[in-house]
Amino acid sequence: MVTRRDVGKIGIAAGLAGSVARPAFAADGAASAVEAAKQYSGTTISIVWEAGLQALDPLNFSGPKWKELTGIDVKVVEVSTAEMFTKIMQDYKSGAGAYDALNVIPAWMPDLANAGALEPLDSYVDKYGYRDELQKIAPTYRDNQMMVDGKIFGFPDDGDIFVMYYRKDIMDDPAVKEAFKAKTGKDLVVPT
Repeated sequence: MVTRRDVGKIGIAAGLAGSVARPAFAADGAASAVEAAKQYSGTTISIVWEAGLQALDPLNFSGPKWKELTGIDVKVVEVSTAEMFTKIMQDYKSGAGAYDALNVIPAWMPDLANAGALEPLDSYVDKYGYRDELQKIAPTYRDNQMMVDGKIFGFPDDGDIFVMYYRKDIMDDPAVKEAFKAKTGKDLVVPT
């Protein structure tokens, strides 16, 4: 009997196969992961994703591509960021099993992993030959966003970094500085 968890596991493994850049020798790993997933053709994998703009990729690109490659439908469950952690934990604690895979905020990984809501992915990384390939991921993402207590529980998606720009002409303008100080009682300084 094929369970939803089986479909989720193979989906995660094959998703890994397609999500990281691979040298030519690793292409067989991606192909074998996709081939393994084909045994679940005609089933549906359910993945939680942040509602709105963030969900457009799995709705319009990677989900349809996954179906094309494997025959597995991808059901994207859009959840607002404010409700996502709670809904995931409620689903896990109740044993409902509504979600096969999650796209979550990296800061939640330790809590989800320590609660038992996530399955370690190391065996899939090893099975499909990607341990060395993962070393190409920037250490800040690999070591801080993928792992909990030395075990892999997820893979980076978009980096979640913020870049700030400021207009030097405004920040250095004496009239702007004076107006800011009058309104807030604080000096106008470049954020750090």
